[in-house]
Amino acid sequence: MIVGLALTPALDVTCEVDRLAIGGITRPSRVTRVAGGKTLNALRVAHALGGSVHAVAALGGHSGRWVHDL
Repeated sequence: MIVGLALTPALDVTCEVDRLAIGGITRPSRVTRVAGGKTLNALRVAHALGGSVHAVAALGGHSGRWVHDL
């Protein structure tokens, strides 16, 4: 079991676009939100490689609720 202590978790947001409109408006075609930060990203990789993981994170406020739900 790998236990990670995430004191600075983050909400990672990735916006994907089909094309850039130089001088115009570029709108995302897809938005992905994942719980992130160094510890949570490392635990995600360890889990993907078959490890048993458990995260302990300091969460607060609106972003903390999002990270918890993810």
